[in-house]
Amino acid sequence: MGLRLTLALVNRQAYDDHMQVITWILQHHSLPLREDCWECFQPKLYHLTVAGLIQLLGITNAAGQIVAAQLINFVAGGITLLVIWAFLKRIGIEDQKLLVFVFLLTALNPVFIAINSQATNDTFVILFMTLAAYFTFLGLQEERVQQILLAVLFASLAISSKTNAWAGVFAILAALLVKAWLDRARNKRSALFAVLFFLLVFLIACLNPINQYIANIRRYRVPVVVNILTPPFPAFFEKTCLPKSGIVSIQDGIFTFRFVQLLEHPSLVDNMGDCPPYRTSLWTQLYARSYSSRFDDYPPTWSSTTPSVLDLTRLIFVFALLPTVVLALGAFLELVAFIKGLVRKNSFDLQLTSYGLFFFLFWGYIAFIISYSLVYREFPVMKAIFIFPGLLAFNAFFVQGARKIMNWFNRRGWLVWLFQAALFGLLALFVADILLLIVQLM
Repeated sequence: MGLRLTLALVNRQAYDDHMQVITWILQHHSLPLREDCWECFQPKLYHLTVAGLIQLLGITNAAGQIVAAQLINFVAGGITLLVIWAFLKRIGIEDQKLLVFVFLLTALNPVFIAINSQATNDTFVILFMTLAAYFTFLGLQEERVQQILLAVLFASLAISSKTNAWAGVFAILAALLVKAWLDRARNKRSALFAVLFFLLVFLIACLNPINQYIANIRRYRVPVVVNILTPPFPAFFEKTCLPKSGIVSIQDGIFTFRFVQLLEHPSLVDNMGDCPPYRTSLWTQLYARSYSSRFDDYPPTWSSTTPSVLDLTRLIFVFALLPTVVLALGAFLELVAFIKGLVRKNSFDLQLTSYGLFFFLFWGYIAFIISYSLVYREFPVMKAIFIFPGLLAFNAFFVQGARKIMNWFNRRGWLVWLFQAALFGLLALFVADILLLIVQLM
């Protein structure tokens, strides 16, 4: 939290300029539409919250308004960490070292710290979707209507923060439907929960003026609008390089991971040729943007070509291979357990997977980022923070993968020590990443 607070106090820029939206609201006392500014197409919960605080405190200085906007995200980020800690304690991790490692891999993640210290709406959608998933997790276990209603509330707030919350909403609905299908013969309560959740979230989302769905339908004939033109859909093999190209072909974008090129270019330089290969691979982009606050080489004040910063980023990418493999193992184990439970119609097995909640949450956001990248094809849309609302799933899968690995290493104590030392080394690199950024901004 100290890293977040310090960065929020010294930073003045963000990945996207959401202060334009806030300034519009303060000046016009109304909600802007898509054409009024670059980020004005977004749902407005975060912007209205910041505008309200600025008015309440009477802040007129531009820098002061930015800091206020960032401090709101600092608080929201702290609440998110509390929810993640509560979740990890709830799932019962016997090994206290593992509990701490799992939590710190999220808490000290430089990208998560960075987004908690910028004036954007991403922290809000991460917070509210994490809360929605957490109360769904409790509701699936304890079957209390108040937990489902809290999931409805926080899912609705997530949608009012950013549109990618819908991926999480459908993931929650899918888990509720699995439970309803399993309980169809003996318990109608589960079916009621699924219907209640979706109808309430859908109605609130449509009727909430903050989302501007009705205004968008009247003006643009669609409920959700963006500010990016839709290019031709990519071919499977044939590469087509466009301005700001991310995806140049389906094969190149979805079926590649260019780790060596990433180490050669640990900074996302926009003008490095027409379509540098490490920039056109979705998984390479997501990997780099999940672990380094510097890879984006943006915003401008965050940019650095200092050799020490670039070498630190390279080290992070090397060490981050370990948690990525552990996470992938956990996702695979969850997939196997969930499919077995479905095939056998085994209530106990499915309950252990929370009826597929984390499976749906994880793959829902993966499907979202794949489709988003294929449709718009620009490298700026290939952001890891777009899948961060699925944080609970990432934590759950890492726990599963780490438990399996620790069991494998159980007879060889030195392997356990090496595993933990590598994770500790990555955490130290995370802290160094943010500390160097803070010093640069100061």
